[in-house]
Amino acid sequence: MRHRFLAMLLVMAMFGVSSPASAADLVSLKLLPPASGWRVVSPNLNAALDSGTVPSDQPPERHRHWSKTGKILTIVGAGLIAGGAAAIVHGQNTRVACSGNTCADIVWRDTGIGWAAGGAALVIVGLTRHTTD
Repeated sequence: MRHRFLAMLLVMAMFGVSSPASAADLVSLKLLPPASGWRVVSPNLNAALDSGTVPSDQPPERHRHWSKTGKILTIVGAGLIAGGAAAIVHGQNTRVACSGNTCADIVWRDTGIGWAAGGAALVIVGLTRHTTD
């Protein structure tokens, strides 16, 4: 019982410590490729439907938002954390196959810790994935 509590406490602490990192940009903007010319300056494709307003010389304001890849990574990471927590709580060894004197066992606590750690890493990466449009 104590090991389960400590494992869950460890997972929650890792998540709590990693949550401030989700607000930071972990990739320098100098390392990213330049924006394509089509996105920066695109012609008014609906000029025939325009109501006579003069378009502004300034490009539209670019908005940062959470990317689709980031959403997917976060959902998969949360699923791994949930599966890892369930494996930690399950906590029993399962004998899979025996051949002669050797048997293959699944140690669920260790497996759950690995899943939860991998899920926490995916959640951190997923929360920091942003794109500008």
